[in-house]
Amino acid sequence: MNLAVTNQPAAIETAVFELRHYCPYLGCGERTNANGRESVCGQCGSSFTVCHKCGVGNRLLACFCRGCGENQQTEVWPMEAGLRSDIVERASVKSVGNVQAPFPLQLGAGVQVSPIAADGLIVIAQSDGVISLLGEYTGSRLGTLSLGAPVLVTPALNSGLLFVATGAKLSAFDIASFLDERALQQLDPIWSEECEGEAITQPLLVDDDAVYCLTRSGPRAILHAIAQGSGSQLWRTEFTVERQQLAPPLLILDQIVVINTAGEVNLIQRKTGQIEKTFALNRTLDPQVQPFAVNNRIYLSDPRGFIFELVLGGSGPLINSLYDCKSRVSSVAASSQFIAVAHMAGITLLSARGHELWSSDISESVSTTPIVAGESVFALDDSGNGLLFNVLRANPERRMKLLPGEAGLTPLITHSQIVVVGADGKVVAFSWH
Repeated sequence: MNLAVTNQPAAIETAVFELRHYCPYLGCGERTNANGRESVCGQCGSSFTVCHKCGVGNRLLACFCRGCGENQQTEVWPMEAGLRSDIVERASVKSVGNVQAPFPLQLGAGVQVSPIAADGLIVIAQSDGVISLLGEYTGSRLGTLSLGAPVLVTPALNSGLLFVATGAKLSAFDIASFLDERALQQLDPIWSEECEGEAITQPLLVDDDAVYCLTRSGPRAILHAIAQGSGSQLWRTEFTVERQQLAPPLLILDQIVVINTAGEVNLIQRKTGQIEKTFALNRTLDPQVQPFAVNNRIYLSDPRGFIFELVLGGSGPLINSLYDCKSRVSSVAASSQFIAVAHMAGITLLSARGHELWSSDISESVSTTPIVAGESVFALDDSGNGLLFNVLRANPERRMKLLPGEAGLTPLITHSQIVVVGADGKVVAFSWH
């Protein structure tokens, strides 16, 4: 009997798993719809982002798309100027929606430092040492971190790593991995570093490689550069400040800028920590008004309410007088086109060169920093009212009651939400277009 042997391969059936239709979180994986840049899984309620290149859904803070591998370029929206080295350009706010459930939320503890947000995640450090991670679109609490000590300076976030200071200790947490393991009750830091000095006194500053923190020890100030991945000290720079208060450090080009209230400026090389130049502004600074940086310009105020700028370039520092507010200034915010000055009488809008465009007397002082977004300004007055201005008019286009009493902290804007946090822990979020 002859047996015919063939080497024909068997037919192979290929199963195609379309990632764009399934929830990216490990604990879910159910089929969902992904429309637009941000989406919410209808099964587990988790927020996720959508790759701008291939449309596949990715978990919050993902560095690379799970479909095409494209870099997701996580964007961080800080509350304090200078928390990152780059500036997020914002589109104009043409209208704001009403507060929708489950907002407003009550955290159950006070908040002393500004929150930050990144790709659908809101990070709020509470005065009881707990950090709450909230979904921007759902308001759900995605997790909590307990540090056991009050958080008194604004944290920083970069590529899924959250950096938090308590006292003189700096700790790093892998938030991106934590979001994939919802069953975890407590997240341990991947590293902790005790910095020399009495305490970390200013908001943390990050770039793509290091986290920078400023400590005080008597008349000395010490600027530390810590590697983000390992927690090892890259360098430390010490300078004398005596009794002067220091403003938060800023990243301008390749230099870290540290200014004290006496008007002394230190320019520190970001890579080495060497002090490249020290010079005087020849005027004092209002200790309550934090510098605001846009590109290579730093906007400042003196105690009399006079606004001026420090421009750093290849030809050396340049100091330009801009505007006499004739009122006690609370804060300054800016974009490449406009400068918004918050003061005891309301808001004044200037051009980038300091020419007054309008001044709005809203019968309430504004202590928090306004948001300058395209051709719009959003501010929170001291009575807790949210005010939306167009750059062409002094009268607010929209006024909405957001907080019952003290305004608390500066409002935060993300891709689609404006978030307001009260000093008592009340969180309000609403959409904008």
